[in-house]
Amino acid sequence: MRSVRSFALLLLMVGCQNDSSTDQLPDRRLGAEPPSSLAERDRVKRFWLHYRTATAARIAQDPATARTYFDSALALQPQHHDALYYGGNAAFELGRFAEAEQLWRRELADNEHSARAHAQIGMLYSIGHAGAPFDLIVAQQELEAAHLLNRAETGPLVRLGEVSLLQADTAAANRWLAAAAQTNARSLAAVYLRGYLAWDRGDFEQAQVLLTRAAHLGSGSVTETSASAEGQTKRGNRPLLEGRRTSELGRFWRRLQKDGSADSARTDGNLLATTEYGHFDRALNSARERLARPPVDG
Repeated sequence: MRSVRSFALLLLMVGCQNDSSTDQLPDRRLGAEPPSSLAERDRVKRFWLHYRTATAARIAQDPATARTYFDSALALQPQHHDALYYGGNAAFELGRFAEAEQLWRRELADNEHSARAHAQIGMLYSIGHAGAPFDLIVAQQELEAAHLLNRAETGPLVRLGEVSLLQADTAAANRWLAAAAQTNARSLAAVYLRGYLAWDRGDFEQAQVLLTRAAHLGSGSVTETSASAEGQTKRGNRPLLEGRRTSELGRFWRRLQKDGSADSARTDGNLLATTEYGHFDRALNSARERLARPPVDG
């Protein structure tokens, strides 16, 4: 009997160790104690089969398949933190925003110190997509909670900068984005947005310097890093943090990642800050006006 229990424990440890796609130590909630029956051992094996299939799908940027298999894994272990988090990410990518929030809040209910879940809820409440909840106060609270729990991660700081811009609070945006740049000097979003803030205050020379640096980062010649390596995989990317859905403002610096330039702001191979940030400013004001209007029922 002892040998059977030892074998089962070894199986679980191997299953946890092989999941190298997460950003933290594997969640060992499942199998903390050796399975006591053949049925329990079968449940554990099926959980890891579904979880690994879901993980492979999320790395392949197939959120529909990932969501299906994370659901199957959660049916076998409802409180597995990684399955809840990544299942929420997959639901978000599919536009199933209520499901995404529910899964992230389930993780928080079991682990109130999950910075990543707070960050995703803050993102959800500020992204401004049709069908997504929008409340900048909730977004700010969640993002600040994420920052307090994990000061090494740049994402919440950048998102707080975006929230401040939507609130027309440039002083707060400056503070958050300066902190983001200090945490990660190669953050494309932080550099781009700091360039806009320089343009907004009339410092066109600094705006040009920062936009040129952002274009250089977007070209891929310098790899953007995250201090916490949140969501990274063996392939070096963060597929669900850098998924297909982005904020209305985020599309500006995202397009720099396609070819290192913004076509509407190019001249002689260089980006013009006056043109680029003029476009960004109009988009920002449009977003402020649209998001300030109450939703139309029906």
